[in-house]
Amino acid sequence: MKKLKLLCISLLCACMIIGVIPSANVQAADDGTAVILTQEYSTKASGVGSLFYDAIAFDMANLNPTYTYDIYYKKYGAKKYRFYKSYSAKGNEEDAFWETYMAVSQIRYHNVHRMWLTRTAANTKYCIRVKTRETGRWSKTGTFWSAAKNPKYKRNGRRLTWSKTKGAAGYIAESRKYVWYEWHDGVPVYYGNYKFNDQVLSANKRSILAPNGYSARSVYAYTKHGKYYYVDGYGCFKNKKELKIVPGFPEEAYKLRRRVGLDNLIYY
Repeated sequence: MKKLKLLCISLLCACMIIGVIPSANVQAADDGTAVILTQEYSTKASGVGSLFYDAIAFDMANLNPTYTYDIYYKKYGAKKYRFYKSYSAKGNEEDAFWETYMAVSQIRYHNVHRMWLTRTAANTKYCIRVKTRETGRWSKTGTFWSAAKNPKYKRNGRRLTWSKTKGAAGYIAESRKYVWYEWHDGVPVYYGNYKFNDQVLSANKRSILAPNGYSARSVYAYTKHGKYYYVDGYGCFKNKKELKIVPGFPEEAYKLRRRVGLDNLIYY
């Protein structure tokens, strides 16, 4: 009996050494079955512009460059999935495939491609699955939230007021001022740049008075589902402090949105 146990232990060790049994931080052997990465990952991968009220970015990994993938989606709670579109990895290697690491788990993903689920309803949960046409295998279900639509607002000098957004957990009010610098890193220079002041506020707030020297700029709604926060034009975050780390982010995000043609996908 002892000899049998020793034999089993020896075989297990040998398998781990030669890679038959993958360790916890290494992706299993690639069989062409798509892996849908988390919504938080998609935000960290692009910085801004991975989420809008009417469009959600999602990343598929471990794609086989010779396979075709059929994408299905549904609103959370709906009975049936609907076919969305197909993606063929063939011929898209140069602009679609790259290697990356999941920041939290350090799992390596390769052959990653970003897709967009467009024409989504605001502040709504969606489920996405991907079928590999050649093997018939399905990915695990990925769940994603769309953002709430940002409120309408009015500016009057330092005063900023806005309308209520349905489902918002709070608002991010932004003000800014132009600052001239004469020294930078010990070098005598003279240049100007904006300095931002972002306030993360509760859902009950409808106005702010910007600090002295600042002018009111804009306001954005954020929602919270589970442990995560969601902002239109920005993305999905676990830490509330991250909601104000990128000044003026929706402006840059909407520039990105136009550049990748999302406006055409959504509205035409």
